[in-house]
Amino acid sequence: MKSVRLRQCAETVLFSAFSFGLSWIRIVEMPLGGSLTLLCMLPVCLLSLRWGIGWGACGGFLFGVLRAASDLPGILVQYSSPGAVIGCLLLSYAAAFSAVGLAGLFRRHGIAGAVAGVFLAVFLRFACHSLFGALAGTGIPEGWTSGWLYFPAYHGFYLLPEYVLTTLGAVFFITTNLIEMYQIDTD
Repeated sequence: MKSVRLRQCAETVLFSAFSFGLSWIRIVEMPLGGSLTLLCMLPVCLLSLRWGIGWGACGGFLFGVLRAASDLPGILVQYSSPGAVIGCLLLSYAAAFSAVGLAGLFRRHGIAGAVAGVFLAVFLRFACHSLFGALAGTGIPEGWTSGWLYFPAYHGFYLLPEYVLTTLGAVFFITTNLIEMYQIDTD
Protein backbone atom coordinates (compact mmCIF):
# COMPACT_ATOMS: atom_id res chain seq x y z
CA MET A 1 0.00 0.00 0.00
CA LYS A 2 2.91 2.36 0.68
CA SER A 3 4.12 2.03 -2.90
CA VAL A 4 0.62 2.88 -4.20
CA ARG A 5 0.45 5.97 -1.99
CA LEU A 6 3.92 7.05 -3.12
CA ARG A 7 2.88 6.56 -6.76
CA GLN A 8 -0.28 8.63 -6.20
CA CYS A 9 1.72 11.46 -4.61
CA ALA A 10 4.34 11.40 -7.36
CA GLU A 11 1.72 11.38 -10.12
CA THR A 12 -0.16 14.22 -8.45
CA VAL A 13 2.95 16.41 -8.44
CA LEU A 14 3.95 15.40 -11.98
CA PHE A 15 0.50 15.83 -13.51
CA SER A 16 0.13 19.23 -11.82
CA ALA A 17 3.50 20.27 -13.23
CA PHE A 18 2.46 19.02 -16.70
CA SER A 19 -0.72 21.09 -16.50
CA PHE A 20 1.27 24.15 -15.47
CA GLY A 21 3.76 23.68 -18.30
CA LEU A 22 1.00 23.15 -20.88
CA SER A 23 -0.76 26.30 -19.66
CA TRP A 24 2.12 28.32 -21.11
CA ILE A 25 1.67 26.85 -24.60
CA ARG A 26 -0.99 29.10 -26.06
CA ILE A 27 -2.53 28.02 -29.35
CA VAL A 28 -4.90 30.93 -29.99
CA GLU A 29 -5.49 34.29 -28.30
CA MET A 30 -9.25 34.72 -27.96
CA PRO A 31 -11.12 37.87 -29.05
CA LEU A 32 -12.27 38.95 -25.57
CA GLY A 33 -9.01 37.95 -23.91
CA GLY A 34 -7.72 34.72 -22.52
CA SER A 35 -6.24 32.03 -24.71
CA LEU A 36 -6.72 28.47 -25.81
CA THR A 37 -3.88 26.36 -24.44
CA LEU A 38 -2.43 23.01 -25.39
CA LEU A 39 -4.68 20.86 -23.17
CA CYS A 40 -3.54 22.39 -19.89
CA MET A 41 -6.41 20.84 -17.91
CA LEU A 42 -5.98 17.33 -19.34
CA PRO A 43 -3.25 16.05 -16.97
CA VAL A 44 -5.25 17.02 -13.86
CA CYS A 45 -8.42 15.54 -15.40
CA LEU A 46 -6.57 12.30 -16.16
CA LEU A 47 -5.22 12.24 -12.61
CA SER A 48 -8.76 12.52 -11.28
CA LEU A 49 -10.05 9.86 -13.66
CA ARG A 50 -7.18 7.58 -12.65
CA TRP A 51 -7.09 7.97 -8.86
CA GLY A 52 -10.32 9.74 -7.91
CA ILE A 53 -11.48 13.21 -7.03
CA GLY A 54 -9.41 13.56 -3.85
CA TRP A 55 -6.15 13.20 -5.75
CA GLY A 56 -7.59 15.16 -8.67
CA ALA A 57 -8.60 18.10 -6.48
CA CYS A 58 -5.17 18.05 -4.82
CA GLY A 59 -3.53 18.09 -8.26
CA GLY A 60 -5.81 20.90 -9.38
CA PHE A 61 -4.98 22.86 -6.25
CA LEU A 62 -1.23 22.46 -6.92
CA PHE A 63 -1.81 23.57 -10.51
CA GLY A 64 -3.66 26.63 -9.18
CA VAL A 65 -0.85 27.44 -6.74
CA LEU A 66 1.69 27.29 -9.57
CA ARG A 67 -0.48 29.52 -11.79
CA ALA A 68 -1.11 31.97 -8.93
CA ALA A 69 2.60 32.20 -8.16
CA SER A 70 3.40 32.93 -11.80
CA ASP A 71 0.53 35.42 -12.15
CA LEU A 72 1.06 37.15 -8.79
CA PRO A 73 2.78 40.30 -10.13
CA GLY A 74 -0.16 40.94 -12.47
CA ILE A 75 -2.66 40.21 -9.71
CA LEU A 76 -1.00 42.74 -7.41
CA VAL A 77 -1.11 45.39 -10.15
CA GLN A 78 -4.75 44.75 -11.11
CA TYR A 79 -6.25 44.59 -7.60
CA SER A 80 -5.36 47.36 -5.17
CA SER A 81 -7.02 46.08 -1.99
CA PRO A 82 -5.74 43.13 0.04
CA GLY A 83 -9.28 41.73 0.13
CA ALA A 84 -9.49 41.65 -3.67
CA VAL A 85 -6.08 39.97 -3.92
CA ILE A 86 -7.08 37.33 -1.35
CA GLY A 87 -10.44 36.84 -3.05
CA CYS A 88 -8.73 36.41 -6.40
CA LEU A 89 -6.27 33.87 -5.02
CA LEU A 90 -9.00 31.90 -3.26
CA LEU A 91 -11.74 31.93 -5.91
CA SER A 92 -9.94 32.35 -9.25
CA TYR A 93 -7.01 30.11 -8.41
CA ALA A 94 -7.52 27.76 -5.43
CA ALA A 95 -11.21 26.98 -6.02
CA ALA A 96 -11.24 27.22 -9.83
CA PHE A 97 -8.25 24.96 -10.40
CA SER A 98 -9.21 22.53 -7.62
CA ALA A 99 -12.55 22.15 -9.42
CA VAL A 100 -10.68 20.79 -12.45
CA GLY A 101 -9.77 17.85 -10.25
CA LEU A 102 -13.43 16.86 -9.97
CA ALA A 103 -13.32 15.42 -13.50
CA GLY A 104 -13.20 11.92 -12.02
CA LEU A 105 -16.50 12.25 -10.17
CA PHE A 106 -18.28 9.91 -12.60
CA ARG A 107 -15.20 7.89 -13.52
CA ARG A 108 -16.84 4.51 -12.95
CA HIS A 109 -19.31 5.17 -15.77
CA GLY A 110 -16.95 4.75 -18.72
CA ILE A 111 -16.53 7.26 -21.50
CA ALA A 112 -19.86 8.97 -20.76
CA GLY A 113 -18.79 9.43 -17.13
CA ALA A 114 -15.46 10.89 -18.20
CA VAL A 115 -17.17 13.33 -20.58
CA ALA A 116 -19.68 14.35 -17.88
CA GLY A 117 -16.91 14.71 -15.29
CA VAL A 118 -14.75 16.87 -17.54
CA PHE A 119 -17.80 19.01 -18.35
CA LEU A 120 -18.56 19.48 -14.64
CA ALA A 121 -14.92 20.32 -13.87
CA VAL A 122 -14.65 22.91 -16.63
CA PHE A 123 -18.05 24.39 -15.81
CA LEU A 124 -17.08 24.82 -12.14
CA ARG A 125 -13.80 26.45 -13.17
CA PHE A 126 -15.80 28.77 -15.45
CA ALA A 127 -18.22 29.60 -12.62
CA CYS A 128 -15.40 30.41 -10.16
CA HIS A 129 -13.57 32.67 -12.61
CA SER A 130 -16.76 34.42 -13.76
CA LEU A 131 -18.06 34.92 -10.22
CA PHE A 132 -14.84 36.50 -9.00
CA GLY A 133 -14.57 38.72 -12.07
CA ALA A 134 -18.14 39.97 -11.68
CA LEU A 135 -17.74 40.54 -7.93
CA ALA A 136 -14.41 42.34 -8.31
CA GLY A 137 -15.75 44.39 -11.19
CA THR A 138 -12.35 45.49 -12.49
CA GLY A 139 -11.08 45.12 -16.02
CA ILE A 140 -14.43 45.52 -17.75
CA PRO A 141 -13.78 47.04 -21.18
CA GLU A 142 -15.75 49.93 -22.61
CA GLY A 143 -18.97 48.87 -24.26
CA TRP A 144 -19.81 46.26 -21.63
CA THR A 145 -22.44 47.37 -19.17
CA SER A 146 -21.84 44.77 -16.50
CA GLY A 147 -19.24 42.36 -15.17
CA TRP A 148 -22.06 39.84 -14.87
CA LEU A 149 -22.23 39.84 -18.69
CA TYR A 150 -18.59 40.42 -19.60
CA PHE A 151 -16.83 37.85 -17.42
CA PRO A 152 -18.97 34.84 -18.40
CA ALA A 153 -18.43 35.83 -22.06
CA TYR A 154 -14.69 36.33 -21.51
CA HIS A 155 -14.17 33.00 -19.75
CA GLY A 156 -16.65 31.13 -21.92
CA PHE A 157 -14.80 32.14 -25.08
CA TYR A 158 -11.67 30.20 -24.11
CA LEU A 159 -13.05 27.57 -21.73
CA LEU A 160 -15.61 26.12 -24.15
CA PRO A 161 -12.94 25.15 -26.72
CA GLU A 162 -10.68 24.05 -23.82
CA TYR A 163 -13.50 21.73 -22.70
CA VAL A 164 -13.87 20.25 -26.18
CA LEU A 165 -10.13 19.64 -26.55
CA THR A 166 -9.75 18.31 -23.00
CA THR A 167 -12.69 15.93 -23.51
CA LEU A 168 -11.25 14.66 -26.79
CA GLY A 169 -7.88 14.18 -25.10
CA ALA A 170 -9.40 12.29 -22.17
CA VAL A 171 -11.42 10.04 -24.49
CA PHE A 172 -8.27 9.39 -26.53
CA PHE A 173 -6.25 8.37 -23.46
CA ILE A 174 -9.04 6.17 -22.13
CA THR A 175 -9.84 4.37 -25.39
CA THR A 176 -6.22 3.77 -26.38
CA ASN A 177 -5.18 2.65 -22.88
CA LEU A 178 -2.17 4.96 -22.96
CA ILE A 179 -2.65 5.43 -19.26
CA GLU A 180 -4.17 2.93 -16.85
CA MET A 181 -7.45 4.41 -15.78
CA TYR A 182 -9.76 3.72 -12.88
CA GLN A 183 -7.21 2.66 -10.30
CA ILE A 184 -8.19 1.73 -6.77
CA ASP A 185 -10.50 4.08 -4.91
CA THR A 186 -8.80 5.85 -2.04
CA ASP A 187 -11.33 8.68 -1.66
